[in-house]
Amino acid sequence: MKKFTAVLTAFLFAFGCAGFAACTPQQSGNEVAATSVTLSETQLSLAVGESATLTATVLPEDATDKTVTWSSSDEGVVTVSGGAVTALAEGGATVRATCGSVFAECAVTVTPAYGPVTAQEWTAAFDFGALDNFSLTAHVVSEEEGLDLDLIDYTAADGRERLVSRVSGELVAYTEEAQEGSEYAYMACWREDDGPWIVGGANTSAYEEFVSGAVLSVLNPIITGYEMFADSYDEAQGCYTGSLTMDEQAVDAVLRFAQGRLRSVGLYAEVRNYAMSYEFTFVYGGQSVQFPDERVDEQTWAAAFDFDAYDNFQLTLVRGASPEEQADTQLFVYIAAEGKAYLNGNPNGTPMNAYAQRNADGKWQVHEQNATSSAWELTRTQEQSLYASDSGVKPLADALAAAFADFTYDEENLVYRGEAALEGTTYAFVVSIVGGRVVQVDWTEGTTAYSLGLDYGGQEVQLPDGIPEIIVPDLPVFPEE
Repeated sequence: MKKFTAVLTAFLFAFGCAGFAACTPQQSGNEVAATSVTLSETQLSLAVGESATLTATVLPEDATDKTVTWSSSDEGVVTVSGGAVTALAEGGATVRATCGSVFAECAVTVTPAYGPVTAQEWTAAFDFGALDNFSLTAHVVSEEEGLDLDLIDYTAADGRERLVSRVSGELVAYTEEAQEGSEYAYMACWREDDGPWIVGGANTSAYEEFVSGAVLSVLNPIITGYEMFADSYDEAQGCYTGSLTMDEQAVDAVLRFAQGRLRSVGLYAEVRNYAMSYEFTFVYGGQSVQFPDERVDEQTWAAAFDFDAYDNFQLTLVRGASPEEQADTQLFVYIAAEGKAYLNGNPNGTPMNAYAQRNADGKWQVHEQNATSSAWELTRTQEQSLYASDSGVKPLADALAAAFADFTYDEENLVYRGEAALEGTTYAFVVSIVGGRVVQVDWTEGTTAYSLGLDYGGQEVQLPDGIPEIIVPDLPVFPEE
């Protein structure tokens, strides 16, 4: 009996172990994995030093493991522990809540902690020239004048500057502190009104040359007016408010400081019975400046020389000054805009003054001015534009478009240099490309320099008296089946 009991016990033990082993995967398969995580907020805005708590919800409700792991993409800006988010510094970070293989995120923006400043901090806060890593934006708004743009957008970082100024026209400039031993303090490149990049040396920074005078002349009454604002700090709004007179004009001002630094200045005035506002915004740290790089691929290069594909552009050919001439000579100008074109000058060695307009079937009607009577005459109707038929530029553009392999990019001067053959003669060309468009082509024939300049947009062609306007009817639009 004892022997039987022992055998039975051994049998049951072995069976039980085998059964247990066989059941283990089935129990694991009964575990329910988390399929989603949601957060109580997907966006947060906190001031430096503030905190907020996020709540994570894991689904399904019967998930076996609902453990959530928290992390921050930048712990120098935001930290998180158990859903408690703390803002440490200005900037942005992403807080992530993870459960198993699923997660949810909340974008956190950290703004400055605004506060009052002392008289000494007030004065020092306006010494922007002493800062190496900051940005300044001057924005103007005037609905009556149709203005809503950044007049000045300036960034300084790691010995480099970037400036976009729209005070008069548009200027884009970059500078970099020159190496020791250079005859200039800065190396600079700049362009005006969508023209080519110009590269050279400078002894003043972009800030000193273009920014400080304009900004400080506007802000000078505020810089020296601490006593005027000292008792007007609004704790609830985090700003100083006051009124002053600028150029005999009453102006309301709002200033914000954080950590002893100026963050914004708002100026609001009624000028000639309409409202105008200026907003100066300052950001410190985290800036970077990259010099422009206008390299293109072969496809973009070829497309950039297809000038006839642009409906609104201007092309101007200039011959450089010779010893007998006191200035450059404009050989001709071609303008195309909204189905009209104008060509004036000496293309192909033949003086010409012509207008063209496209009719309903896509053909161009060309009117030329009679040299004797000055009357305008319809001389031809053609498939080609005036650019293709009479400007003389198309063969040059086509030759350059096909010569991409023969050009190299000059990183120091931001241009392409190379050779192309035109009518059996090879010339050396310098091509300026900005934003994937050709803006200038320079070359020399013997001792004579030529420059082809291009502008895009903002062009207009007005037909002279005597040329009837062609009205192209709008084509009917049929609904898609």
